[in-house]
Amino acid sequence: MPYMGVYCLLFSGLLLRVWKHKNLVLLPIAIALMDLVENLSVLKLLALYPTRDPGLAMVASVFTTSKWVLVGIMIPVLIVGLVYLAIPKRRVASKSAQVRA
Repeated sequence: MPYMGVYCLLFSGLLLRVWKHKNLVLLPIAIALMDLVENLSVLKLLALYPTRDPGLAMVASVFTTSKWVLVGIMIPVLIVGLVYLAIPKRRVASKSAQVRA
């Protein structure tokens, strides 16, 4: 469980630092929540073993898939942001008289 908090804070901080949009912080939080519900569903499935609960198995599967879809969105967003920061911004030299004065 502490691992979820650590990666949530790490990726929230990275996204905030790279993109400077507070809304992107919700992405790692959503991933952590999906992971938490997935883990709780799997624990419940293990507690019910050897009986089967197809509905609970479906819930666990949906949250697992949702988590990985969100991770699949977050990683490219982070990589694009890091590439954007790594590319130096070109400074346009102005030849106007206003700039020289």
